[in-house]
Amino acid sequence: MAGTSGAAAGFNQIIWDGKNRYSETVANGVYIAYILAKTSDEKAMSKIKMAVLK
Repeated sequence: MAGTSGAAAGFNQIIWDGKNRYSETVANGVYIAYILAKTSDEKAMSKIKMAVLK
């Protein structure tokens, strides 16, 4: 699963190919993603909305 291996401090990005966990292209619509960043003693979570239009 993307993002589970960790990342370096600073700017990071995850590129989504518009497919679900079964490698099927998703339908048009709004999708919600949760971004979690954490250190050993702190964590922050953000919810973003992504639109898919074909």
